[in-house]
Amino acid sequence: MSHDITELDYVSPNWNDPDWWDNFYKKKMENWEADTYRERDASHLIGVVKKFGFEPPLRILDAGSGISYLSELAAYMGHKVIGVDISPFAIETCRKRIVTASDMSGCFRRYYNLRYLHGECQYLDRVTGKACDPWEKLVSLHRDGGEIITFEVMDWNDPQLQEKFGKFDLILNENGFRNGSNEFIMQSLNSFYRLLKPGGVMIESNFNLIDRLKTIEKKVTDAGFIKFDEWHFYDNNMVSPDLNINRTDKYAVCFWPTG
Repeated sequence: MSHDITELDYVSPNWNDPDWWDNFYKKKMENWEADTYRERDASHLIGVVKKFGFEPPLRILDAGSGISYLSELAAYMGHKVIGVDISPFAIETCRKRIVTASDMSGCFRRYYNLRYLHGECQYLDRVTGKACDPWEKLVSLHRDGGEIITFEVMDWNDPQLQEKFGKFDLILNENGFRNGSNEFIMQSLNSFYRLLKPGGVMIESNFNLIDRLKTIEKKVTDAGFIKFDEWHFYDNNMVSPDLNINRTDKYAVCFWPTG
């Protein structure tokens, strides 16, 4: 018998299990060339940094860094980055690899619309519709002085994270709440709030969570964050209103992509 989807249907008992995540990332590596997980979406990071008027170097925590290239892209933009994940396999993979600019340019896969013209792929600016080059966009973002400080096997809820690395200007967390319990989500938000410096921002992005959206957004504010709507922060949104930023508050920008 079918039933209406509830939040319990999203919860996975494996969501905070390192062994489960090791197997998840190993399967991703087996299909590396065909998979796009490694790229993640650069537009969230770029739009938030631009709209908040941040200048490098920011201290950035990539919470749940997985095997994506977003940590390296943030360092390429001039920031100091610490990546943590509970999967030893993912962290070891990140430590060993050499990431090229060409690899990082893949993080613009959602930044533009893609079409095929005369057998070749072409990227179109979502606002103007004109052809554009992700490589040129990547090059324009480069700043000297950025670095990956470390990739560390660590739970972002571990109190030793702050003891070891201090606080951060910006926290990245993509799909970290996707199938977590409500208790896990609240614990994580409280941890992120403690880990942020005043004036800092948490970027939270979760796919296809329409049935949990209101609950998670309430928990974001319950944790103490000032929440902004995602549409303000797309870099190509030319009608975004100015933000009233108080450098003593802590902010969350929640992106809810679908598809």
